[in-house]
Amino acid sequence: MVRERLWRQIERGLGDGAGVLAHSADNEQGLVVNVLGDPTYLIEDFEGLQLVRGVEEVPKLSVVPTRVGVNRGRWCRPVHPSRRPHARGGEPSYFYAHFHRIARRRGRNKAAIAVAHSILTAVYHVLRTGQPYTDLGVEYFDRFDASRTERHHIRRLEQLGYSVTLSPSPA
Repeated sequence: MVRERLWRQIERGLGDGAGVLAHSADNEQGLVVNVLGDPTYLIEDFEGLQLVRGVEEVPKLSVVPTRVGVNRGRWCRPVHPSRRPHARGGEPSYFYAHFHRIARRRGRNKAAIAVAHSILTAVYHVLRTGQPYTDLGVEYFDRFDASRTERHHIRRLEQLGYSVTLSPSPA
């Protein structure tokens, strides 16, 4: 299988680095996590979930109270600080735009899974071709089909009762 071949290739070429492999599996969590190399990453079992944690950082987990019966108990699962949207920082990227585009229609959980799939696909192609990853940018979806975006917004404004006339701006 491709996953095992990739993992063996990573094992051979890892050197002093570290490797983490997470893939879907038929278990309660729905995935399996393997860690290799530098022991700065640990796999911890937290109430049936496999969590990967860096040894140097011991993050403070936040627990959010909720109504009884929601999420199988009084408390939500703890959220690692790096998983909070406002804590990640950095520049918005293609994956950021991809997440928000899908989250509008299908919700945040399905968007997170779709973005994870896109990241894995990008990693696969980087490993297969040997070319570095180039981010498409946060404006990718606006540029991808500009005429479709234009038609959508014109139609939406007309539905709101506006008369729309477009003229190209001088460049």
